[in-house]
Amino acid sequence: MPRCPITYKKLQSTLYSRAGLRSFSNKITELHPVNLDLTTEIETDSSPKTKKCFARLVIKECRFVTGDKADRYIFIDDNNPAQQNNFNRDLTLKLARLSGIKTVVHGLAYNKDGGMFFWYKRPQFYGRHAVLPIKCFSGLLEENNLPLDENLSVLLKSHCTFPALEKLKLLRLVLFSFLTGNNSINPTDLAIIKKKETTEIVPINNLTNTAIYLDEKERHQIKFLGQEINISSIEDAQTFSTKTLGVNPKAFNQVLKEFDLIYLKWLKLIEISFLKSTIKKDYLDLLRQRRKIFFKF
Repeated sequence: MPRCPITYKKLQSTLYSRAGLRSFSNKITELHPVNLDLTTEIETDSSPKTKKCFARLVIKECRFVTGDKADRYIFIDDNNPAQQNNFNRDLTLKLARLSGIKTVVHGLAYNKDGGMFFWYKRPQFYGRHAVLPIKCFSGLLEENNLPLDENLSVLLKSHCTFPALEKLKLLRLVLFSFLTGNNSINPTDLAIIKKKETTEIVPINNLTNTAIYLDEKERHQIKFLGQEINISSIEDAQTFSTKTLGVNPKAFNQVLKEFDLIYLKWLKLIEISFLKSTIKKDYLDLLRQRRKIFFKF
């Protein structure tokens, strides 16, 4: 039975579930195949060579049209269909949301050729007209010539409303990324956003299990904000949590406990994803291998 490319819910005859279409608008009951020119390279995250396109939803026509930087959607073509990068990215972001990590509204959408584009809603767009200010980590980290742990602490204290909460968010993101093979969290992947009275880390838009595409040596190299980190044992992960992020052992253990509780839900989501069986197996094998580092069972 087919599934909705946005929610993964089973479908009877339609291409999208009602809940999936509501990700775009409550006013549409269908969506025509996406017909956009994704030949332009635009730099919006850490993969500048990917073909992307700004897009605008025309509600009355139930379709997307090519837009510009003033529009709220980005559609992304798969630069390596054999690796199914788009399906991988969509799945990993869904796993992240399931794990308590704030992610952008995102999904897959059928295109005019019968394939699928990955899309996400840009987080700075709020309500019908508001555009919220965003400051990227890449620029903020350059403001202070300090070691990463000190620089990160200064950044969060000076820019975030609740810096301790943001440190916990980063710990959750790093541990999740390690478990799911997202081997690099770049400064361009993170940003600060101000919404009403709160300034916090922007919802994540770029998580992919890249480790399954790498050789054995490369897949163990984990980078956080441009620096290689070692979290290949629970002791190393605790040291990183305390020294680099300033998160205490109790909070560290709580994050791991929460991941353990939702592990079976991870497995189910991977199984029903749009990845082909061989890549699903690689994804599951790596997850199980890395999970053994933190959990006995």
